[in-house]
Parts: sequence; C-alpha cells; structure tokens
Amino acid sequence: MSMWRLRIFYIFLGLIVIGIVSESVLTKPTFKLEGEAKVRLSNIPGKIELRLVADKIWNYSIINGELSLKNMEKYHPGWMDEKRTYVRFAKEVPEGFPMIQGFKYYGPYSVSPDKSRMFLALSSEKEEYYPRHFVIIEMKNRGVLIQGRVGNNVEDMAWSPDSSMFVVLEASSRRSFSVAGILHILIGHPSDVYIFYLSLYYPKGTLLVRTKVASGLVDGSDQVSWDIKVKPLPSKLKGILKKEMTLNEVENIIGPCHDVFGSGVSWFVWYFDDDSCLVIFYAGKEGESRKEWYWYKSKPGGFSMNVSKDKSKLLPRPE
Repeated sequence: MSMWRLRIFYIFLGLIVIGIVSESVLTKPTFKLEGEAKVRLSNIPGKIELRLVADKIWNYSIINGELSLKNMEKYHPGWMDEKRTYVRFAKEVPEGFPMIQGFKYYGPYSVSPDKSRMFLALSSEKEEYYPRHFVIIEMKNRGVLIQGRVGNNVEDMAWSPDSSMFVVLEASSRRSFSVAGILHILIGHPSDVYIFYLSLYYPKGTLLVRTKVASGLVDGSDQVSWDIKVKPLPSKLKGILKKEMTLNEVENIIGPCHDVFGSGVSWFVWYFDDDSCLVIFYAGKEGESRKEWYWYKSKPGGFSMNVSKDKSKLLPRPE
C-alpha cells in the first residue's frame, strides 16, 4: 500500500473513531429544563409528571419550575401508568368531530377535566403518520376553536387539573451511529436517538414556553401527566403544624407544594382530595421562617389571593 493511501486510511479510521466517541457522548441521557422555562413553569398549578423511557425508566416531576428526579426503574413492558386514548385508524376517531381539510386525526387525544374542550393530534396528508399539528375542539357544538402546529411529533399531552392550560410532549429522532447503533444497522434493526420537548399552552393555543427536557435516549418513549392531588393529610401533621417548621420539613411529610404565591414573603399551597388546601405563610422564598398557616376550602388549583381574603372559604383548623 502506497504512503498516501495509508495516510488516507488512517485519516478515515481516525474520523470513524472520533465519530463513534462523539456519538457516545450524544447518546448519553441528559435531562434538564432551559432557562426561560424554569420561570414560566414556576407559576403553574400542581405538578407535571414525566416518564422518560429508554433502557431505563426515569420518573421526573416539574414543581415550582424545577425538574426533579423522583426515581429510576428498570425497563419493563407495560410501563405506562394508564392507557392513553390514541387515534391510529379512521375507525378510532371519536364520533361527531369535524373533518379538517388537508389533515387526518392521528395521535393522542384528550378531553379537558371540565369537559369543555378536546385536544386532538393531526397529521397532514403530506406528512401522513407524523402528528405535527393539533386542534382544540369545543365540546358543546363540536366546533374548531384553534388549530396549531408543533415543532416535532406529538407524543403525548395533558390538561392542567383546572383546564386553564395544557402541555404537549414532542419528540424528534435521528439514526444512532454509536457502536451499538452500527451493529443494529448491520443486523437490519437500526436504533434511533430521541430528544423530547415540552410545550405549555393556554387553551386558545397561545404558546407560553417550549423547552427541551431530555436528550440522548436510544429508542426512547415518553409519557406526561398533570397532577395536583397528594396523599391524604397524615394525622401527625395536625400536631406538628403547631410547631415551627421549615418548608423542607413540611415537604418531607406531605410532599412538594403545588402552588406558590408572592415574592419575598410567600404563600405555599398543598391541595388535598377532600377539596381542602393547606396554606403556609413564610417570610422568604426558601421557607426558613414560618409565620402562620391556614386551612381553606378550595378545589385543586383553585386557591388564589382572592380566596385568602374570603372568610367563608376559611376552614376550622384540624385538631
């Protein structure tokens, strides 16, 4: 082999090694929210739950604008928390909904908790089986309220418990060229590397924020839900609340708070299944100095500063 051919061979070999090393970095699972998203998501009611799946299952929560890992599981079939409503064939389209010219219903759909609207994913006739559009249907007269487009494929969606917002989980993918990915290509079963995005909307389709939440998931899957309920109030908390407790100490007992109001001085809110909520007033965002706490009658997501001024909503303190 001549010298110049040998040099070309080594250059080619070096590029392959660099490519494989780079690919191994790009396929390392990474989870985080982007800067603006932390601010926007800090004011939502309740918590958004994410299940991000590859060779493992990562369970994340978004609370007060922070993406927090709850736990991690081994991958197992049937990992979804609950069955999703999904249109794959024409016969699966809910009855009575309008035809959208140039589009087909394809992908997830879900009715809002107050039963007033329905989200349905769409694929265009030019991009069949790629749900990159959606409509919001008004349930009363089955009319189209808004039609929108997302940046990637619609994977899943969830309404806020008070129906005031919804989130869309999107996915983009590309072929994996890691060592394992190349082996999968050679045996005829190529792997894809996924990036997942979360978009927050008002019901009329106004986009509030869009952020990447995960990347580097090989053959990834995902699921999103929006929860506001927590486990029933532990009876021991009734006595403990008579003492001074930091925010961390309270959250260790009943879990992360669902709403935060105020700046400098803050109201932290926990909702419970009996349509009551615990509100603790702290001086300081970190919740180190508790001043007072109250019990209010309020549905999940319904507490506001106006409720705090309504004496009829104030409940007797549990004894």
